[in-house]
Amino acid sequence: MSASSIAVPERTSAFPANLTPTDIDRIRRMVLAGNSTAEIAVAFNTTERRAEVFLAVRRPRWLRNRNEGRIEFLTGKTVIYRWRSRKDGGADVRPFSVAAISMHRAALEKRT
Repeated sequence: MSASSIAVPERTSAFPANLTPTDIDRIRRMVLAGNSTAEIAVAFNTTERRAEVFLAVRRPRWLRNRNEGRIEFLTGKTVIYRWRSRKDGGADVRPFSVAAISMHRAALEKRT
């Protein structure tokens, strides 16, 4: 049997197949803002069931990682939230500080 004759099952998606990275980021922001599954489904013109299947894996991860990448510019220091590994082999999103006067802060301010 040649590779071209193997029947590949059509990929089924729990959400509209034409989602862009921008759409997924919008959905993530809606989840973090507290929007319900029904509201997200209406916003993307799909069924609530399809939205629930799509969010089943993503929602817990998005909620768990909600502080990742957040930057706070405080007086005297900058606090950055990033992944840090633990001694037990796991990882958490934890804050770490960068001095207020540093090349790191200048670079971060340009990015935001």
